Amino acid sequence: MSARRELVAGITRKMPSAYRGQQRVLRLIDERLSKDPPQVVAPMRLGYSMRVDLRSRTEVFAYYTGRYDSPLISAAIKLLPTSGVAFDIGANVGFWTVPLALRGESVVAFEPVPSNASRIRENLALNSIEHRAEVRELALSDEPGKVALSLREDFERGAGTGNASIVIDQSDERFSTIECPVDTLDNQVAMLGVERLDVVKMDVEGHEDYVLRGARTSLERFRPVMFVEWNRDYYDRRGVNPTTAFAEALRGLDYGVLRCDLQKWGPVEGFASPRDIDDLVLVPTEAIDRALAALH
Repeated sequence: MSARRELVAGITRKMPSAYRGQQRVLRLIDERLSKDPPQVVAPMRLGYSMRVDLRSRTEVFAYYTGRYDSPLISAAIKLLPTSGVAFDIGANVGFWTVPLALRGESVVAFEPVPSNASRIRENLALNSIEHRAEVRELALSDEPGKVALSLREDFERGAGTGNASIVIDQSDERFSTIECPVDTLDNQVAMLGVERLDVVKMDVEGHEDYVLRGARTSLERFRPVMFVEWNRDYYDRRGVNPTTAFAEALRGLDYGVLRCDLQKWGPVEGFASPRDIDDLVLVPTEAIDRALAALH
């Protein structure tokens, strides 16, 4: 590993919260520091390590800052009992899988991109917790079958791991695509013999409402707290209002929504955000007060 690269990373990991454009600046710095092999180990501020690919825009940011969804992961850890079970849906390279496995009894990571799934297993082993997580190489939706997956910007830059999404329209066709198996969460729960489910993280690039429709039996049975990405672009491309889509997917399940603004969690009306990309937490209404108390 480049000594200069590690020296700079040692400095940037101590910097305070991110500033506008920081990700692009760090990527430019890395491009000028070294031509060493791009796979490196990133010490994360929450106390675990991740092997990352510096050609991936999200992974290079994690390496130089030691952060990846840190406030959200910290919140999930507060809401996950030490005896609890978590699902990481759209697990990428395991940025959530690893800390959830360090906290709870077990984690199931769903990741359809083979290279990402392989890196999750590597990162679990790196932290000596491979026995506490299972990696399932498939996508989740509202019915079983197969789907086309676009290997997006990170792969286009030459990264071996990175972001992907289920093909929506012609704008996805500029990326390489693969076919991957898909199943419902309810089917997977039955097949795996899951007896409890406490926390779900879901980041599937505008496909979240489909996943919820395939999870109704499990949501009724287990009442998990769910950390769900809001990404306006993907829903706009589908021609779908995400607030309406989530209301329909959760109809009759009695879930409320929490959102973090200026480091303070509070309830919001409906599944909505003023931001283009955000993260919202779906909480059973009977557990909202307990969740807010834990998060504060």
